[in-house]
Amino acid sequence: MSGGVALGSRGSGRLGCRAGELRDDLSGPMVQCMSALISIVIALVIIGVVLWAVQQLPIDDTIRVVIRVVVVLFAVLWLLGVLTGWHGFGGVHLPR
Repeated sequence: MSGGVALGSRGSGRLGCRAGELRDDLSGPMVQCMSALISIVIALVIIGVVLWAVQQLPIDDTIRVVIRVVVVLFAVLWLLGVLTGWHGFGGVHLPR
């Protein structure tokens, strides 16, 4: 691991790059890293829109809080799986 935090390798369910692999040229590893990071940012924006939409719904506050907690918990577990390869779901395998 040279020069940064390892973000994983292909096939392990983690990002296919290392922080030290980001270079100035547009070679394969950089494109893969940027693509993965852009995908994460897009997913986080979508999660933010969902949280905003839940806030706008005319429902009871208790239900709203439960929905928001579930969405945030899902987002945190998903990010752990993407960034570290941690799969705390036992034998459940989600298609990629």
